[in-house]
Amino acid sequence: MNGAVLFAILAAAVPEGSAVAREPDHNRLFRDVRRGALVPLSDIEKALLPQMRNCQYLGPEYDPSGGIYRLKFLCAGQVLWIDVDARTGRVVRRTSP
Repeated sequence: MNGAVLFAILAAAVPEGSAVAREPDHNRLFRDVRRGALVPLSDIEKALLPQMRNCQYLGPEYDPSGGIYRLKFLCAGQVLWIDVDARTGRVVRRTSP
């Protein structure tokens, strides 16, 4: 079986709406930031990190379904998440376990 036939069989076996057929979240995020639909994470970090002086920044996550950046911090032994609306840059929630 040649490569073209194998590719056609595999392509037909993948449902159109499947995760394999979708654009990866990081590509969509990059594209949306570039076109101005989302605030760059670096801008949000520049605004928020100085306010979190006594905490260790553990890093970000992005939820594409909600358009939310989630920044994770360790503050006095407690984990703190700060959720930021990626479209506006506004903090929408602070949570800790």
